[in-house]
Amino acid sequence: MTTIAVIVSNPADRSAIAEFVSSSLNAAVAFRDSVADAIKQSHTFSGIIAGDDDFRSALKDPSSNAVIYGATIFRLADKLFYKINLLPSSRDDRSRKNLAVDFRISAIMAEYGLRRGTLGHACIRECVKECLYLDEPKRKLSKAVYPAVAKRLDIRPDNVERAIRNAIHTADSDPISHDRLRALIGHVRPSNSEIIAALVQKIGESMLADKTY
Repeated sequence: MTTIAVIVSNPADRSAIAEFVSSSLNAAVAFRDSVADAIKQSHTFSGIIAGDDDFRSALKDPSSNAVIYGATIFRLADKLFYKINLLPSSRDDRSRKNLAVDFRISAIMAEYGLRRGTLGHACIRECVKECLYLDEPKRKLSKAVYPAVAKRLDIRPDNVERAIRNAIHTADSDPISHDRLRALIGHVRPSNSEIIAALVQKIGESMLADKTY
């Protein structure tokens, strides 16, 4: 049986998480004090589960963030938890950094209800990556960015635009993410170009603040 490291300080949450891991993930539980502590022993674990505060703290730690490349958000009762995936040690440095950037983008998107696992999420993520180093990315979306992303994802450019629009509509319709999403650019539903531009700015600020990128 595999083992998952759990970093949750509240004893009641620990009990609920242990039951979840055992029944839903068919894995044993090993409690650790921090994500960084679990990462040091990552060869022992198939994954890490952390509460929201511990997860956000780990993202600010360059040594931890450099090996985190994905996380699945789930909810128990009224709290959010993250199942963290670690970057395989066999990856080369460039692959590690590319996956870490992907994860950083996905983590910030999740704050606004743009969740993983949909075509719209993939399209927004790739558009953000494409726009990070462009001047005036809004003006280049239809002519340059959408075609490049469509080629990368093996879909048509008009499907890129439609998938992004659907992802924004879904996030805007969710009462949990509605206010955050609208506060990102104003008090109206953001357009494709507005959401991408706002995310590019946030991702750029995040990457500049983290010297590992």
